[in-house]
Amino acid sequence: MTVVQWRGEDSWDRFFRSCQPFVIPGVETADDTRRLRPELYRRYRGQVAGEEGEAVCVVVPIFDVDGPERQRRAVDTLLDGPLNARFPGLRAMHFLLSDDGSRVLNYAEWTSQTAHEEFLRSEMSRDAFEALKSLAGVRGLAGKRYLLHERHTGPVG
Repeated sequence: MTVVQWRGEDSWDRFFRSCQPFVIPGVETADDTRRLRPELYRRYRGQVAGEEGEAVCVVVPIFDVDGPERQRRAVDTLLDGPLNARFPGLRAMHFLLSDDGSRVLNYAEWTSQTAHEEFLRSEMSRDAFEALKSLAGVRGLAGKRYLLHERHTGPVG
């Protein structure tokens, strides 16, 4: 997974137009790669927990929703409810909304895999899952944990 933050849509569009499509021979054609465009998300809300230590892993739950109003409701329900408290090892959560109104992505930074595993076994985690299950038009909660390979905090190139 690669996450890239852009200053604005103009800089993203210039970059995207300047890149030649990478074709996987035998799997896709140049036309396929021109049609494919990474999903665009915009940051809606977040919470910095202030946990000491460097983030060593990122957990990215993504769930499907029925439109922009449901995107905001799902995030507000979590951040104003069960996730409104600190949890050991959680450095920050950033909730992003897809431009098309169909998904919410939570980019959560953890100081260790163990801290995330403890969160999954916690009452806070159970309460968060239950809160989302109770919302109409919100479904498909799934996620993946990534170990950070490399992190750039300034301009690349």
